[in-house]
Amino acid sequence: MARKHAQGTPVGIVARRGTRVVVGCDGVLSDLRGGVVAVAREVTGEAHVAGDLPLSFELGTSSTSRDLMDLGLSRAEVAAVLGKIAARRGFAVGLAPHQSAVAGLRALRAAGAEVACWGRTWDPNPWWKDERLGWLALHFGVDVVHAMPDSGDVEADVLVDCRPQGVATWLRDRPDSDAVLWSADGDLRGVPVPAGAHFATSWDAVLGVVLGAPHRQLRGDA
Repeated sequence: MARKHAQGTPVGIVARRGTRVVVGCDGVLSDLRGGVVAVAREVTGEAHVAGDLPLSFELGTSSTSRDLMDLGLSRAEVAAVLGKIAARRGFAVGLAPHQSAVAGLRALRAAGAEVACWGRTWDPNPWWKDERLGWLALHFGVDVVHAMPDSGDVEADVLVDCRPQGVATWLRDRPDSDAVLWSADGDLRGVPVPAGAHFATSWDAVLGVVLGAPHRQLRGDA
């Protein structure tokens, strides 16, 4: 199936009440790259650029160290960066939100969608989970948050995420659902869009997908 580039939203259309959307936190809502690169600058003294990390960058995955080494960090410097983040209270709550996402989630709710978020747990930082919950409530008013290693166990009609593998797995396990591969950078640096996924670089395009999403029978529905 060819990739689907999400289009804009027709004016005046409202989503069916109860369409459930789950949005990934890191990369979509939070500027995790910027926070990590700031710590990398502390360690190395070099002017690293957040955009040199992939948008899908995460802490606690098999690619975390490799992505940081691609910035030019040595193994010792990578360990120092991760150690500082693990020991830093206030790191997660201090991340900058993507301002377009603040307006984007507001538009999803205004259209009648039920919005939840999922965020990867990262146990080396003992404040991570509580700070992430507070951060989402503060910036996005989200009070339904799934803290887990991956988005696979979250039930919803639409997934919005910046991780190609996560989107592909979601669609494999839920062939009757929709998924949006999000890129705030405007491109995916050669990363293929998973078959059947929408590709969006604006929240207006995300809203267009949500408006047309089928409402699935989820576990727990009456």
